[in-house]
Amino acid sequence: MARVTLIFGLVACAFLAGAGYRLWTIRNLNAQWHPYAAPSDWERHFGDVRQGSVAEHTFVVTNKSRRTLDIGQVRASCTCAATGETGRQLRPGESFDVHVRLDTSRWIGPVAGACEVIFTNAPTEPLVLQVRANVFSPTARFSHDRVYFPELVRGTSAQRIITITNEDAHTAKWRITGLRTSSPLVRADYRRDDRKIICGVSAQAPLGPLRERICVDVQTPTGPSDIEIPVWADIVEPLRARPERLYLGVVAPSQVSRCEIDIPVVEATLRPLVPAVRVSHDKTNPGKLVLDIPAPDTPGFFTGDIRFATDSRTQPFVRVRYGGLVAN
Repeated sequence: MARVTLIFGLVACAFLAGAGYRLWTIRNLNAQWHPYAAPSDWERHFGDVRQGSVAEHTFVVTNKSRRTLDIGQVRASCTCAATGETGRQLRPGESFDVHVRLDTSRWIGPVAGACEVIFTNAPTEPLVLQVRANVFSPTARFSHDRVYFPELVRGTSAQRIITITNEDAHTAKWRITGLRTSSPLVRADYRRDDRKIICGVSAQAPLGPLRERICVDVQTPTGPSDIEIPVWADIVEPLRARPERLYLGVVAPSQVSRCEIDIPVVEATLRPLVPAVRVSHDKTNPGKLVLDIPAPDTPGFFTGDIRFATDSRTQPFVRVRYGGLVAN
């Protein structure tokens, strides 16, 4: 019986010692104190962070004691990752950086993480640094993460429709409060009834690449936020033949008139509406074409047009019109 009592007493003492150790640890963490080192800040709160983004912060840890500390290990909890220069000595007054990354792709709501700096020659608890964030998801998905207008002809306008879908209609408590554009050359309008954003580029956009964005103001459960949608466009000159109209004058029946035009297409595939028209390239000038246009056999006025295929997405062809008078 005495042996059982002794074993029970030893177990109880061990349990109380462990509980006291844990209470001391929690009390030490709450006090945010370490006898040998001091960080620039003990805790970093990132505030509201959108789910999927990575929040980063660098803690600067300084040796405030009179002894040299051996940095043995820097380890982090499962919610974050920490890196620091280990295996070196930290002399009195020296500092080193501890970089902490909080990946929010797996979390939603309040998230907390911690990293520990262990000094091998310091008989104390590790130095604990904490990070916190409120991770939110607007539960909205946009049909376009980027809007692109390739080869938009200058002087013409174009628009795209961005559809907004809600994957969780029961728990979603977000709403769009406004739209902003980074330039007056880009316009955006939100249709609340069918949850669509109409995005367009102005016809006054200058030549060259256009790189702007739409800022969508969203009210989320954790506060206001904004989502950026890039709007890109390549503004090009309209493809025109010079001249666009050819007047052949007064010609005899079946007379062939030779004309030259300049067209900004190096290799144009001819799709003539009048099969009798012959086209040849000027070898010295790739952008110049030579047209042999025959007149009709019957007297009177005549007209026709020729189309040249292009490799442009917005202008599939260039048209040249011609006309004249066949004399009696």
